[in-house]
Amino acid sequence: MRPIVIPSHANMLLGVFYLAAGGHLHPTAILLHGYAGFEQNLDIGQLLRAQRWNVLAMHSRGSWGVKGDFSVERAAEQPMILC
Repeated sequence: MRPIVIPSHANMLLGVFYLAAGGHLHPTAILLHGYAGFEQNLDIGQLLRAQRWNVLAMHSRGSWGVKGDFSVERAAEQPMILC
């Protein structure tokens, strides 16, 4: 597990990257969780990792310690991440 910080609209999004075991390429799932008041659901990330997937789990602005204001309408403004 590695912490990840990605800039987004003058704030820094926080997240974690779970790297699957093995020396070859693996598919990568992106979990955009962290809606205010909801569970993080990182158990889903661990389940995917056990199935040999890399997992990038990011928190939305205004949730789970990320600065900024949370809104469902602004969720589409999260940065595009290509793996």
